[in-house]
Amino acid sequence: MNLNKKALFIIFFYILLVVWWVLISIFHLRDTIYNTSFAFAYGLIPIIVAVFGFQELKRWGFLKSSMGKAILFISFGLLTWGIGEMIWSYYNFFLLVEVPYPSLADVSFILSWPLWTVGTIYLSFATGVKYELKNLSGKLQILIIPFIVIILSYYLLVVVARQNVFEFDSDILKLFFDLAYPVWDVIILTISIIIYGLSFKLLGGKYKYPILIILFGFVINYFADMGFSYTTTLGIHYNGNWVDLLFATAMFLLGLGLVSFNTPKNDNKLENIENTADLKQDKFESAQRNIIGVIIKQIITDQEKIIGPLAIEYAKSVSGLSVSGTVNQLEINLSGNGSKTLKDLVEAYKDIFGNASVSVVKESVAKVLNNKPEYKGILEQL
Repeated sequence: MNLNKKALFIIFFYILLVVWWVLISIFHLRDTIYNTSFAFAYGLIPIIVAVFGFQELKRWGFLKSSMGKAILFISFGLLTWGIGEMIWSYYNFFLLVEVPYPSLADVSFILSWPLWTVGTIYLSFATGVKYELKNLSGKLQILIIPFIVIILSYYLLVVVARQNVFEFDSDILKLFFDLAYPVWDVIILTISIIIYGLSFKLLGGKYKYPILIILFGFVINYFADMGFSYTTTLGIHYNGNWVDLLFATAMFLLGLGLVSFNTPKNDNKLENIENTADLKQDKFESAQRNIIGVIIKQIITDQEKIIGPLAIEYAKSVSGLSVSGTVNQLEINLSGNGSKTLKDLVEAYKDIFGNASVSVVKESVAKVLNNKPEYKGILEQL
């Protein structure tokens, strides 16, 4: 995973926060300006990253692609979470309330969960999850994982955090947030584990690790929420404790993953693609060249639905393939060996999401080759 300037900034910021937290722990600081300032400081991470995410939307085609939608909703989720932390800090600094729960901060915090949920669902479209759902093992994971997460959440939230006591006669606002947080935590953790489990064999390419980092960030956030519930129930929560470090780590991971989707323009022609050297260079007959052109156009169109304008950019980087126009009015021209060009195009998309991209390609080819057995041999070349 190549670290861009934004990622390096987030890493440096997080290292400073860790050092800050270590000093708080060493000197046993509790109700000090250093504690409340720490909570304010790590709340800046999601806000900054959200701005970075919005800046990248154009490259992914905004709402025209699955990745564009994923980045948009995850960014909005980070923004609302960061605003919630700013409101929390307002209570700390100006109203002198150390642990404002429930408060207006929670109104902003809770908005992050549905936004993140939608974002992770769109993210799953790029990881090849739907292809694994066709298998029995994938269907079993859909049934088993939610059950395991619910049991784990019940144990942590009710048995550990509340000693098997859950008060339903408390303040209605507190009761709402006491229930809403764990429910959304269960939903997001379930989706994250399912995405990881179903895409483990398919996910690859340059964006494999950013996606895994984001999923791991949601896992850490889950345990941070459980820790918050535990410490507030026992009345031992304070700004800058181990729960805040977990929250800071979760925001750091979500931020690092998101800014690592940075997409520098690739103007270089792809050369010496692995495993293509032995392809035959015989000239294709007219019918074969036509069907390869149709296949390539379908591949670019389907990839655009997932990664947006990058689909055309990566296609333009393939030697022997000339691409012009937009996806709706796409014009392509093949020169040289059509089979090699098709193979190189597959490798170009594989560089983004690994075998998940290849699965999309195969689905595209299947659409074109439907009821055309004379062209089935082309599929075997992928």
